[in-house]
Amino acid sequence: MIFLGACSHQKAESPVIAQVGAARLTLDDLKAIEADSGSTDYLNDQIRSYVYRWVDRQVLYQAALDKKLDLRPDIRRELDRLRQDLIIQYFLDQNIDDHPQITEEEIQQYYVQHRDDFVRDFPEYRYFYLICKDRSTANRLKRQLRKGKSFAEIVKENYPEKVFNQFWDSGTVQIDQVLPPLQRMVRTLKPGSLYGPVLSNNAAILVQLVERYDSHTVRSLEQVRSEIEQRLKESRYREQYQKLLVSLKNRYKINYFFDRLQTGPKDTADQAGS
Repeated sequence: MIFLGACSHQKAESPVIAQVGAARLTLDDLKAIEADSGSTDYLNDQIRSYVYRWVDRQVLYQAALDKKLDLRPDIRRELDRLRQDLIIQYFLDQNIDDHPQITEEEIQQYYVQHRDDFVRDFPEYRYFYLICKDRSTANRLKRQLRKGKSFAEIVKENYPEKVFNQFWDSGTVQIDQVLPPLQRMVRTLKPGSLYGPVLSNNAAILVQLVERYDSHTVRSLEQVRSEIEQRLKESRYREQYQKLLVSLKNRYKINYFFDRLQTGPKDTADQAGS
């Protein structure tokens, strides 16, 4: 009775969902994978797709084991390196804030101190555009734009039946990044000018130049804000990394033996025999 009672308290094995040889994928394995998403629908297509991929990987993996590839010295060294890299990355994630808060004051100060980094080497342009179904649609939408409707409103009302581009703002780009059919006229348009339709690939394109920026001018703070913020975050990360590394080096005994790099095969044999 004591034996039976102990058995009744043992955890039941998780149901096996797929098996390749001795390798098993269980329901608990799938639950662990889905834990972050909070999903409890283990019959959806995404899960089934994962199971199919797991079987494919297991088939390839076991075939590689049959060839004893896991015993090759070069592969064992690479596996050890990958294992170390993975553990190190988890350690760094736990000990370094990879999303540091950057203040507005820091961004502005960086911009003032590094203005030369943001000088344009080439002219840049920003334009709005609509890739329309046909010429008549483009002309109709052009009239709406002239009456005061915004590009955003027109795209929202007509995408994707009559306007094929969901994103209508080019951002600040150089001429080689401008849509090819628009490159010639973008060079000549004045800011605010609405042009088109330009026929291209069974579509009609409307374009409005928002701004032209000459070479050797400095990009505004708003244009480079995200770049500056990213630079500051990377710099903050490097600072935290170096600080952590120094503190850890003080905890371990470290020795270097660079003189041994001079020891050739003959010298090594002589030392072994002495």
